[in-house]
Amino acid sequence: MEINFYRLIDLSFILLILFFTYHAYKKYYYLKFFDFFKLLFLITISAKLSSSTAFFLKKLHIIYADTNSVLLLIAFLLNLFIIFYSIKYFISFANEFISSSKIRKTFALVLSFVEVFLLVTFITYMLMQVSFIKQYAYPIVNKSHSYKYVKHFYIQVLNKDFLYVIMNANTKTSKEEIIFNSFKNAF
Repeated sequence: MEINFYRLIDLSFILLILFFTYHAYKKYYYLKFFDFFKLLFLITISAKLSSSTAFFLKKLHIIYADTNSVLLLIAFLLNLFIIFYSIKYFISFANEFISSSKIRKTFALVLSFVEVFLLVTFITYMLMQVSFIKQYAYPIVNKSHSYKYVKHFYIQVLNKDFLYVIMNANTKTSKEEIIFNSFKNAF
């Protein structure tokens, strides 16, 4: 097995994630990260589900909004409310029934890994969008095995609903509503 530069990039990427996971776990950063990720999770999932919820509310004749933007905003707030209270009850349920310290430590380690993994991959993806980095470092990093998956994941997450809105848009949909939907998907 030949060691080349691109495998070293992948190895350094994995070692960086493992080092930050260990550091976050030992310093109890996962508790601070958890509050941030809870908020990020609430906003992201609510935004991603808002187009489906808006379609559902409109189809069942529950809400007659003046524009699609208002309907999406109502669906976003409804999703935010539902998910917030679902998480609250899930956490209280988990605190009540998971009393083993080994399970809690394992959960903390897994949570640290997921949080660090998402932070490192998202920061890497966002840095690759900067013009001078895209010009000089992107061609090298793009040849690594791991960055292709990171890029594919974030392109799917950030653009999937935008394509859905454009493909299912009726002729009355204004450009402002499409821009609003793409901004909503940026969360």
